[in-house]
Amino acid sequence: NHIHHDGLTYPSGIALRCDGDDHRVAHNTFHHTTYSAIAGGGRRLVFENNLFHHIMEALVDGAAIYLFAARQCVMRGNYTHSVREEQVHAYYLDEQSEDSLVEGNLAVDVPWPIHNHMATNCRLRGNVCVSRAPMTISFMNCHGFVLERNLFSTPGKLTIDSSYTGLARLSKNVFHSGSGQMEWRLHDRLPSLERNAGPVAPVPRNDGSVIDDPLLAGAEAEPPRLRRGSPAAARGIRIPNMRGAGRRER
Repeated sequence: NHIHHDGLTYPSGIALRCDGDDHRVAHNTFHHTTYSAIAGGGRRLVFENNLFHHIMEALVDGAAIYLFAARQCVMRGNYTHSVREEQVHAYYLDEQSEDSLVEGNLAVDVPWPIHNHMATNCRLRGNVCVSRAPMTISFMNCHGFVLERNLFSTPGKLTIDSSYTGLARLSKNVFHSGSGQMEWRLHDRLPSLERNAGPVAPVPRNDGSVIDDPLLAGAEAEPPRLRRGSPAAARGIRIPNMRGAGRRER
């Protein structure tokens, strides 16, 4: 499907709503939406190989793919690019989401590409987020997230915003701020919004993650490439191949 320029009479409208169990949404193109391109929730939903750009042109606090109460759901191989510098996200797991996977997605020029809120025990693996504007990655009031082989790169400031218990483990990620400004904002909150009764958890266990220049190459607003000697490639990070993302002609 090719869904675009929606919300002309009702800006809060969602381009595609998907709730229930065991659905698959794949190879669709969305652009020039006023609010979230895809929104939904349920069990074992799969969203893969979709293309998004110029989404959420009117409202904020939504995403290319926004899921509420997503259980064992998957966002895989999606490509989001060219959104405004507001509270606009590419991939968003909201309240009551748990045991879900965000894997192999690409976000280019999305300043706040990944946002999670009151979600539990989810995994981010093999995602690449590159923005010319300062970047934020957030896990607000979350618990038990695992980050594996992700790349987050910006020439400006990079902020990781999370509850203390939001991040359980880091493994072979690359974080990069061209300005040398990287900030971890950790909050003493549980997903229930109550303060921790006991001592706060330490900074998450780090297994091979680094703060380093990933040596990116490529034209602006295009999928980047890793140059030879990239510390990202050395950690098994690959730029997702997005040639098949979006609507396919029949």
